Amino acid sequence: MYFASQRLLDQQFSIVAPGVSLVQAVANSISEPFPTFVLGQNVFPPLTTQTITREFADNISGAIFAQDTGLRTPYVEQWNFSVQHTVGERNLIEVAYVGNQAHKLNSRWDANDCSVADSLACVPSAVRWSQYPFVLFSTNDGNSNYHALVAKFHRQFSRGFSFLANYTWSKSLSNSMESGGAGTLVQRAACRRCDKGLAAYNVPQRFVVSLVWDLPFGQGQRFLSNINPVLDHILGGWAVSTITTFSQGNSFEVNSPNVTSAIFSDFRADRLCDGRKSLSNRDLRKKRPLLDRLKLLSNSRQWILWQLGIWDTLRTWSQQLGHRNRKKHHRS
Repeated sequence: MYFASQRLLDQQFSIVAPGVSLVQAVANSISEPFPTFVLGQNVFPPLTTQTITREFADNISGAIFAQDTGLRTPYVEQWNFSVQHTVGERNLIEVAYVGNQAHKLNSRWDANDCSVADSLACVPSAVRWSQYPFVLFSTNDGNSNYHALVAKFHRQFSRGFSFLANYTWSKSLSNSMESGGAGTLVQRAACRRCDKGLAAYNVPQRFVVSLVWDLPFGQGQRFLSNINPVLDHILGGWAVSTITTFSQGNSFEVNSPNVTSAIFSDFRADRLCDGRKSLSNRDLRKKRPLLDRLKLLSNSRQWILWQLGIWDTLRTWSQQLGHRNRKKHHRS
């Protein structure tokens, strides 16, 4: 079980709120022979803070940071299941399922935005406190999950050689903020489930190969076994090792200009298709009514796309090579 420290970062806002925090700047002049402010004497003189009353609270203006009074400690549950089989004396094959889910994750969103539950429209009347540009609310309503299929082949060290290969096929989903910054990934406060999408750290496929090879040179080895001891210290005892990773890229999202009255929200571009085959040979100009919408929030979830990685590049080369071979075969 793991615990996050994000709540400690949010606690600072309870002591820097208007009426509670006072900023005092002190500086000694370089032209004076003696310092005006001396540490331990008058660097931090007593300050008078504002008395917090209902009238004071009702007249606060500007941006507001609000904190859930019932914050909980986030937690993660993990589980796995694996099957192993040995091939020969030194080879091991393993297939495993790995999963986890996290709850009570920290999340921030504008509790004063113009969203409504059953529509993408930005409704001005939905704004609860018109005197504030936004109310950034910090709470623990975030969730995430991870599921993966892991295949491994391991050859134990034998005759100066060992080999390990791992393949992971996984998916990570989340609706929480994934950094310690002051931003937010939430677009609609009225529909928190609408923000659930790929996590920023999601990598669909990854293949890692590592090997260690003791070169067969020197005394007691296959080559140069009778070499002079002095030369053996130079030519013998060498090893080669490598770790190679092929993976798809991380997730990313496409943002769009803010065409609503909301301020502190994550504005994403509309999604017109699933991004695979449904867009083939389609004229996007037929979608102009959707592209020209005003004062509407996006229909897209967070992090719906992922960047190209080495895995995708190799797959593209393979597809192009196969296409060329089919063309040559057809011509022949």
